Amino acid sequence: MNLLEKTAEHKMQIDREILDLERQEQKNRVSNMRWFYSLQGLGAITAAIFILGSLGIFAYLTINDKPNAWLSLIPAIITSVVKLGNIKNHRKSYNL
Repeated sequence: MNLLEKTAEHKMQIDREILDLERQEQKNRVSNMRWFYSLQGLGAITAAIFILGSLGIFAYLTINDKPNAWLSLIPAIITSVVKLGNIKNHRKSYNL
């Protein structure tokens, strides 16, 4: 009987430890997700600034009748495609 009590107590202790580890893991996951979304927001803002800057340079060059002004759109196009690719890849990883 004593052995059964010790076994049950040991199992309960293991269960408590597992629950504590799960709680800690959930706290860490929330913290990591906040960090991830902060960096993602920063990336979106940076991409928007980069795209708007490229469009502004294009507009300036077009107004001043500079040849090959369309070349200034290449960074904006590349940034847009890369950012959209990252969004699509992020969505696919969550739709498993």
